[in-house]
Amino acid sequence: MRTAASFLVAGFVACIATAAFAQGVLRYSWGADANVVVADQDWAGPTTYAQNLSVTGLSGTIDRIDVTVDRPSLPSAWRFLFYFTSWSGGSEPGLDCTGHPAVAVANTIANAVTIPGGQLGAYGFSNVTSPGGYLNFTVDISPPLVAQPGTRYAIAALTFDLANAGDGDGSCPGVGTPFCFRVLRASTHAYGAPYGVSLPIALGGEDVLRWRGGTGDAFCLSTTPARTRTWGELKTRYR
Repeated sequence: MRTAASFLVAGFVACIATAAFAQGVLRYSWGADANVVVADQDWAGPTTYAQNLSVTGLSGTIDRIDVTVDRPSLPSAWRFLFYFTSWSGGSEPGLDCTGHPAVAVANTIANAVTIPGGQLGAYGFSNVTSPGGYLNFTVDISPPLVAQPGTRYAIAALTFDLANAGDGDGSCPGVGTPFCFRVLRASTHAYGAPYGVSLPIALGGEDVLRWRGGTGDAFCLSTTPARTRTWGELKTRYR
């Protein structure tokens, strides 16, 4: 027997089933320009390095974007990614091994549109049960965005300060160690959709970033793209 809640969800799905909701395609790149795709970054000395996340091909009305980036265990040179937070209500900087703040997060990227009303929250942490950790990005959008498929939207820009890092035995050693960042998942939430119902963003082959050529481990392999969930499938799920 169907519950009142299931009738409400089914009614919601029926109302929006005729609207076009595209997955969108994610782009993850080194550098500060969304139009320039750089998949591999080499050590260029003790300076700052940038990454950016953007998406195009979105449609419909959305109120949230979520992206999670997976990474392996990192050497001392990258310890500022072990833990940091960046929220509109406050933040806690990621510190390098000398105590210097070494990671910054913003929502503006060259050649990408900053989402009107978008509030970016980000954090990084290391998983105590595995050698790696995650970078998480959430854009809460209010008022909701009526997405334009031909527009590239900025999700997050990252700046890493490796001024105190060394290729050998510098203050923060290990910058010569190759590894990869990999997008684990990315999704949008349609305005008015039930909590927990999201549409995956396609990764499009631009979801792995290599540092100094990367390695042969799983972190340097593209994540299997999530299968598109149609509104027909969602309607069936909530019957």
